[in-house]
Amino acid sequence: MYNGKTLLVALLSIASHIKRDNESKTLLAKTQVAEPEYDIIIVGAGSAGSTLAGRLSEQSDLSILLMEYGGTESVATDIIAEQVILSTPDSNNTWYYELEPQGQKCLPNKHQPWYWQAHRGLGGGSTMNNMVYNRGDVQRDYEWESMYGAKGWSFRDFLPYFVKSEDNRDPRVVRRNRCFHGKGGPLTVETSPDPTPQTAAFIEAIESLGYQRTDFNGPNPIGISNMQRTMRDGRRCSTVKAFLEPAINRSNLHVLTEAFATKILFDRKKRATSVVYRQGSQYHTVKARKEIILSAGTVGSAKLLLASGVGPAKHLRDLDIDIVADLAGVGQGIQDHVRFDGFHFIANEPDMTTDDALLTLTNLQNYFENSRGPLTLMNWAMFNFKTSAGDDNEDWADGVMYWEPPQLIDNNVVEPDPRHKTEFGIRGDILRPKSRGYIELRSKNPDDPPIIDPKYLTEKSDVDVFVEVLKMQLKIINTPCFRNLNMTMYRVPELDKCCGKFLPKKFKDMDPYTIKYSDEFLRCAVLTYFTVDHHYVGSCRIGEKTDHMAVVNNRLEVLGGVKGLRVVDASIIPFVPSGNTNAPVIAVAEKAADIIKEDHFAAVIKPKLPSGCSWS
Repeated sequence: MYNGKTLLVALLSIASHIKRDNESKTLLAKTQVAEPEYDIIIVGAGSAGSTLAGRLSEQSDLSILLMEYGGTESVATDIIAEQVILSTPDSNNTWYYELEPQGQKCLPNKHQPWYWQAHRGLGGGSTMNNMVYNRGDVQRDYEWESMYGAKGWSFRDFLPYFVKSEDNRDPRVVRRNRCFHGKGGPLTVETSPDPTPQTAAFIEAIESLGYQRTDFNGPNPIGISNMQRTMRDGRRCSTVKAFLEPAINRSNLHVLTEAFATKILFDRKKRATSVVYRQGSQYHTVKARKEIILSAGTVGSAKLLLASGVGPAKHLRDLDIDIVADLAGVGQGIQDHVRFDGFHFIANEPDMTTDDALLTLTNLQNYFENSRGPLTLMNWAMFNFKTSAGDDNEDWADGVMYWEPPQLIDNNVVEPDPRHKTEFGIRGDILRPKSRGYIELRSKNPDDPPIIDPKYLTEKSDVDVFVEVLKMQLKIINTPCFRNLNMTMYRVPELDKCCGKFLPKKFKDMDPYTIKYSDEFLRCAVLTYFTVDHHYVGSCRIGEKTDHMAVVNNRLEVLGGVKGLRVVDASIIPFVPSGNTNAPVIAVAEKAADIIKEDHFAAVIKPKLPSGCSWS
């Protein structure tokens, strides 16, 4: 029980934070009706759109409208553990795009990767993700100039924009790799607080196999490390906090929420002139004097281009959509990471994953006053490694594992433990998938969801790498460091049902740690029990004009003779980076902002790396 004074202090602390939160949200939602025209219209206020709006509005002679289908953030989105609880398939602040069947015939529907998730609201995915700040292998994932002919998009061009946006508050990280990290930028990055004994044991287990601690955002991403996150004083640092809130008092920036863009209009010369949008049941049109920028995400930007007549001609004709530009690449070549969540462990301690366990007054007060405790998300660890089944280049990581805290266990994957003990999980992913899919319109109706088929694991090489990832997981959990935790390995009934024929006859009577898992079982497990990672990219990818699958050029302008229209978001990224996607999308928007300012005759000082940092 709490005494009256303790209760009052805690409630006052919580109320003051909520009051400040609501004041900033009210300012962000101040534009309820758009003016007839603006210089620039940005469609979508996710990680890219919010970053763009903040940066472009620095140029005071440009009038900017940022248009977003959803609303503003709430104080709950700051609390990552609670946000996982809130983020359910019936949520009204999230798109749930249903996927085409992915071949998992053995499993019941609830265990299949049946939707892609995208946040509706200012800040987009940066307000609902797990805040992981992981750029991928910056020296290899961003050589788009040599790979796709996108001049000015090499690692050397791109890295300064990661550094520009970053305010890394871990001095050890910055000191170790000062050429790769920034201080003083708008996007705060911190190392997760409150490590658990299980996390420490996971790290020790990997070190016992000969791997070293590393900085995943530095020059050598192979190794083990605690997670860096987009957090500020223990709370989420979304792109709203980083880029939009500092710009809310600029008179040249209007933010229009609950506005659903349904079509781009063009003149006879293929210049994008206007955006048609819906608020409530009413349709409106707003004009752009200079240009329109699509930042609606991998699904939203491709969907809007197709609905506006920009895309593969045959697909548009089939739906009786007037063709503005025949661009074969729109919606094609999408990629996402996939993960395997089949290894879970039960610790002999109370369950910390329930609402009652997490949302105590003590935890809330500790969160709001001290930025500590389980509501700041108990520490993850991440391990990048090279498998024997991947490409020949020895220093390219192609597998990754995450040690997941209890708040992130997905109960669509593993049923809650009836004994109410705390569950932990080892998640395995492949970092460099080769499988690619597509997005198409289902109809001309803007409210109809698109057809999305990622074609997960349709390339044999992806499955081969995944099997090696699972072998590494088994090696780790059988190290003395890990076994000393005395956790029970959870047996997944669906895997027993679907893949048990590849196990010893009496496997149900055996300790799961001691079973010899054959390659046939691991391959079956991967193909049966994979799920999505929500890192989708590539539906409007960058490239040169002669590349028939490119959608935008090196200045992110839509090809096919279209004028006054750009795409700036994850959809332009040509292949999924070997990390998470939030940091790369922000860097894309940072670089795009400088490109756009240059095109509108602003003096741009391009970011540079710290002195002494250069690559020949």
